[in-house]
Amino acid sequence: MDSLFSFILLVMEKLLRIHQIRCKIGHVPDKEDIAKKLRCHENDILSFEIEKESLDARKDELNFSYTVLAQVKNASKYLKNRDIT
Repeated sequence: MDSLFSFILLVMEKLLRIHQIRCKIGHVPDKEDIAKKLRCHENDILSFEIEKESLDARKDELNFSYTVLAQVKNASKYLKNRDIT
């Protein structure tokens, strides 16, 4: 049981929570959008899933703002960005 718990912690440590990925209505974020936000190559993103979707109606144009959980190579170097936890 301890080894399973250790494995889960190891996997969770490498997940980044990326906030404020903005997309037009009808477009769902993909690796290209996440790579643009992280300023990295698409191949550095191993996997991702959408955690939260919010409607951003502050301006004339409606957009969705997404929070994404992503597994990324060398994740620690992206933690300097304020939109990434």
